[in-house]
This record gives sequence, C-alpha cells and structure tokens, in this order.
Amino acid sequence: MSLCTRFNPTGNLPCDEKIYIKCVGRFLVGVLRIIFEELGFQVQEFHQQQNGIDMALYDNERLVFVLEIKNWNISSRLTNGKRNKVIINLSKYDCQRLFLYTNPLSKTQLDFIESRGIHLLELGYQILRQPCYDYYQEIDRIIGRIVYTNSIKTEIKSKILEFLNNEY
Repeated sequence: MSLCTRFNPTGNLPCDEKIYIKCVGRFLVGVLRIIFEELGFQVQEFHQQQNGIDMALYDNERLVFVLEIKNWNISSRLTNGKRNKVIINLSKYDCQRLFLYTNPLSKTQLDFIESRGIHLLELGYQILRQPCYDYYQEIDRIIGRIVYTNSIKTEIKSKILEFLNNEY
C-alpha cells in the first residue's frame, strides 16, 4: 500500500482529503493556465476552492472567457447544489463562460448548465501527478484517470483549440 495512505485512515485517497482536493483541483488549473498562455491569452487564476470562478482569460486586456474547472474522477457526481454554484459563479461575468470538466457527468445536469448560456468542454479523464496515479493503480482504480505528460498536454491543447475554433 502507498505510504500516502498513512495520512488518510480510510485509504480511499492517497492523502488527507482536503489536501487531495486542493492539490488535484489546482493541478488542472495550472496545466490549463500554461496552455492558455501558450495560445496567447493573458490568464488570471483564482485560488478559492468553493466560491467564484477558477480562471479568467483576457485577449489584449479584454475579458473574453471565465472558467469553472473540475478535475473530478469518474465516480464524481454533479449535484444540484454544485451545478447551481457553477452557474452562479460564471453568470456574474459578461463574457463567454466555460465549464470545463474531466469525466462524463449527468446529461440532464449538463443540459441545464448549457441552457444558461454556458459552454461545456469535457476532457475525458482526470489528470494526476505520477504519485497519485500510482496510488490508484495499486488499488486498481485507474479508470478515468491518467498521468499528466507532455503528450497529454498536447492532447488537451488540441481539444481546447477545437473548442475555440468553434466558439471564439
């Protein structure tokens, strides 16, 4: 068993739950910041966990996108409360709004978000650093999870470019 389990007595996570949620969630935001900067956007990250957007994108100092980003695993569920928080957070801004998530979520919930004028972009997997992935591999829970590599970054960048070509 991974050494990380000593920090989480249930063994369901590789470390303390609050640390895990913060680390995994912020990881994808950091990866996306790099990608969007490479695409020429000025990026502002917001580091709160529950209240507010995760990222704002500017083009020549003009706000063009705000994002809510969820680096969730395949068993994560979008509850009505979480869905409403995404909508409220993004709706505060007068620009294009994007909910970017990692694994499939309820079509009903996603349709509801989209009906509020919010774009959707699914990556298709939760990205993790190698130690977290190794932990989940040890307990045979890697479905919907992938280790972050340069090729994964290139794949995510391609998905974002396709989205931008269609929506921006």
